[in-house]
Amino acid sequence: MAAVQQISDKQLTYKCKDVVWCQSMDLMCVIGQEGIFEIHRLVNQHQKVFSKEDKLSPILSAFHQEGRHFVIAYENGRVAILPSDSGEFLLSLDLHQSPITALLWSNFKGPEGASVPSENSLDWPWEAPSIMSKNR
Repeated sequence: MAAVQQISDKQLTYKCKDVVWCQSMDLMCVIGQEGIFEIHRLVNQHQKVFSKEDKLSPILSAFHQEGRHFVIAYENGRVAILPSDSGEFLLSLDLHQSPITALLWSNFKGPEGASVPSENSLDWPWEAPSIMSKNR
């Protein structure tokens, strides 16, 4: 097994709230304190895929297992799903009234591969993100 090797050093011009690595692709999502979120590609050399500024202030992110989509969570309880290559909003839902405190994209599969409905699962053609929030 090959060791991890640093290939570049990149400094950001803002403070980060969240940094998430995609396990299946060479992608990283960075969420900044000023409402900025970016996707970076990290193979051979650094490449910024896209950068967006969001007035709703995203706080957390998680990638789909295949890396083609990611989900971001907001302080107001909203969740949005976006493709990793363009950052265009596919779907945005107001699921909670309090800030989301944890976010994980996981599989909800039944015994025969069917989706298992639950309070926190969404019925997509792909697996649903798990969402947790707590009142502050």
